[in-house]
Amino acid sequence: MVTIAEAIKRLEEFEKNQKLAASELLDELNRISSKAAKKVQSDFGEYQRQTMTNMFNMAVSEFYDAYDPKKYVRKGDVGGKRGGIYDILSIQLEPDGTVLYEDDYAEVFDYSKLVGRDGEDVGLGETVFEEGWHGGAKSINESKAKKWHEHPEPGVPYYRAGGYVVDEDTGTRYWHRYGQWGKRATPSESPYNAFIRYMKPYDTGGFKRKHKEIWDKHFQPDFSKFVKEFVPQVEKKYGL
Repeated sequence: MVTIAEAIKRLEEFEKNQKLAASELLDELNRISSKAAKKVQSDFGEYQRQTMTNMFNMAVSEFYDAYDPKKYVRKGDVGGKRGGIYDILSIQLEPDGTVLYEDDYAEVFDYSKLVGRDGEDVGLGETVFEEGWHGGAKSINESKAKKWHEHPEPGVPYYRAGGYVVDEDTGTRYWHRYGQWGKRATPSESPYNAFIRYMKPYDTGGFKRKHKEIWDKHFQPDFSKFVKEFVPQVEKKYGL
């Protein structure tokens, strides 16, 4: 006959083994979760990068195709001295391997790659990429206006056209391919807006579903093994 003291001792031993088994099971589960998480974040980050790159290139191509490409060069000025819109994508990664970005995606663009004919930053990131103007200038530096003429409509992009200018030092009047203001620039949907439009399906569930898919791929095999093999082994070990 089992005495009360023996029953209590057995119960205490059972509770002790339960705690030891639970601790061992939790440690193993944390191990396989951490192992999967590293692979998941890396793979998911690459999926983000590829998706953003593809959507960005589609948006830029759509923008260029909306206007006569003979008016400007897609990937750079003559001699490669000017960066094109394709070049402003600059994806940075977080320490865990995922893409660094907020809701407006500002972090994935580097406007310094989009410069004017003289190599200066003239706001083309805003004018062309964000607003959708196919080139043109919104203003002219006051120091240049006397020679190159006042802007016809400040704040609205205008193309330059061939015309005469006067050399300020010699007073000589000569023809220049950009000697006067031409017509107002042509607008269309901006590459930025098109990019956001293309990314919307991913932001509203696509990325979340893909992350789960990648997680299942890396976690489920080890978890199934954990349930089928490791748990029974631990239960046997502790007599549970």
